[in-house]
Amino acid sequence: MLAEAVRSGRLSAALVGSGAYPRTLRSASAGVGRSQKVILPTVNGILAQARGERSRIGGAVNWADLLCTDVEISLLDGHVTVTIEEASPEAVDLCRFVAKELARRGYDEVAVRTEW
Repeated sequence: MLAEAVRSGRLSAALVGSGAYPRTLRSASAGVGRSQKVILPTVNGILAQARGERSRIGGAVNWADLLCTDVEISLLDGHVTVTIEEASPEAVDLCRFVAKELARRGYDEVAVRTEW
């Protein structure tokens, strides 16, 4: 399933609103590594866009240092979770904004979590 999702460019996971995240394993395989390298700068581009629309995005966010620091792809089920630092774990508006923008760009149902 993961190999098919990576080949098609459409990776799947669920938007995470609580603290329960799927157990993930990191991989050095080329397919997973390439996907991580594509998704991370995409998320950072979306965060740059979010800065311009921050009046519409509630929650405690350090807009000056906001950054995607990790992309996890579960080898068990292909779920993808991105981690954004410098925002409260309760910044659900930011998580929704990033998830919707990722979906618009072809990355459906990517989980987004925020942490300080």
